[in-house]
Amino acid sequence: MKKVYFILILGIFYLVACQPKQVKKDLKWYFKQEFKMELPSSVHTIIILDDIGCKGCNVSFSNWVRKNALNHDKIWVVVTATGAHMDISPYLNVRYKNVFIEQNTGTFKELQLCGSSGFVFVKGGKVEQTYCISAQELENHLQLLNARLKL
Repeated sequence: MKKVYFILILGIFYLVACQPKQVKKDLKWYFKQEFKMELPSSVHTIIILDDIGCKGCNVSFSNWVRKNALNHDKIWVVVTATGAHMDISPYLNVRYKNVFIEQNTGTFKELQLCGSSGFVFVKGGKVEQTYCISAQELENHLQLLNARLKL
């Protein structure tokens, strides 16, 4: 019986010790850490452009961003893509006030918001809702963004 309790207690310690650490980093931390910028409370949407995920979806999403979100004062665009699977030159060649290019640091991934291209609705610098782009949801997500921007 003592052996059973010992194994049970040992198992509990193992489970507690191996729990993933909670991410204490947030969007405000990210922009301050990566770009030395304060995330204004007026920003309500953060768009992430990444190479990971559906290539066609990423290209379509990037095209939507170029058409609707550049120089928008309430949207910030973070480009974490390297250009391997989508053309990021339009974001590099022109200096937009709301586009931020992550220099291959992987810092955005530390936030654990989305593992691919997507967008985050924010309020007062805090995450309200996260949407990751996928083939199944691309059209719905673009409609959601259009409604948010009243396009």
